[in-house]
Amino acid sequence: MESTNYRPAMAPADAWQARVSDLAVAHERATKRVADAEAELSRANAELREIAERQIPELMDEMGLSTFTTRDGLVVEVKDKLRHSIPKDRRAEAHAWLIANGHGAVVKRDVLVRLGVESGDRADQARHLLEAAGFEPSTAEKVEPATMGALLDELLERGEDVPLELFGAWRQRLAKVVRK
Repeated sequence: MESTNYRPAMAPADAWQARVSDLAVAHERATKRVADAEAELSRANAELREIAERQIPELMDEMGLSTFTTRDGLVVEVKDKLRHSIPKDRRAEAHAWLIANGHGAVVKRDVLVRLGVESGDRADQARHLLEAAGFEPSTAEKVEPATMGALLDELLERGEDVPLELFGAWRQRLAKVVRK
């Protein structure tokens, strides 16, 4: 098991402490710059939406135009774009309407049964039954990333030999800096 303490060889204690302190301050400054940039991006996106979705369409409607070219050569065009998001509490009703109105082909149903790998025979039986009934089932094996990470942590903590490369895993040294 490798040590979790890291100290460069040959560095006097006060020199590496000063360097870590400098890097912690740099980390804090970079974190603030990222937060400021994200906030500015959010403001810029809101401004863009306000202009593109309200101000220009309203002005063009007042002028009775759908297309306009500025003196600078910018072409402004206003079109209707249909957007949608079926509310969860109306989903069944919306699907029923589609089916009743001849659009049932767009409604897809997923049938998913999660089985552990030890249930291989049962999974094969279910797949064969679905195939016999005329369905084309797809099967896949998956390990949730959080589950895999927790298992790897547990195995390594116990000192078990784990082929990290097999799981695309590596050790990364990462600093977290917070101001108290």
